[in-house]
Amino acid sequence: EGAGALLLERLSIALDRGAHVAAILSGFGFAQDGLLDAVRPDGAGFSRAIRQAFKMSSISAEDIGALVFPGMGPHELLLAEAAALETVFGSSIPTRVSAVTATGMAPSALLPLHVSLAAEILRRREAPPISNTTSVRPLPNVRHVLVLHSSSSGEYAAIVVSSPEIF
Repeated sequence: EGAGALLLERLSIALDRGAHVAAILSGFGFAQDGLLDAVRPDGAGFSRAIRQAFKMSSISAEDIGALVFPGMGPHELLLAEAAALETVFGSSIPTRVSAVTATGMAPSALLPLHVSLAAEILRRREAPPISNTTSVRPLPNVRHVLVLHSSSSGEYAAIVVSSPEIF
């Protein structure tokens, strides 16, 4: 198990105090499948959370330059995740990144870790290497990164992390 934390503050306050703004959390969505300790394999809950985040951010699926998500977990959760990504992005699923291969599942730490990873992707304009490789993946035009988080009881969160340069 692990733990993680993020420091969040209003953009206006951060700018007033001269802080370096790493990223903007421009939208979020939350959904639940309505099932006790079960996950719908069609990914409907996950899709709802993603669309809510897009709506709050005033963006669409085409604006997402990278996707940060666990990509590991119970089989049913992986099926729901895959179905939701196909529903939302079709065959154009963005570059995918996960810290899980480096850190393990650590559910309590993953969301803040993945939001931090999204901010770093925006700063560097590249995705870090995936397992068993050393090659970074250039993302010169990335402006928004979608962070996904879920639980095995069918709760889903989606957060759009955006480059501060566009605000």
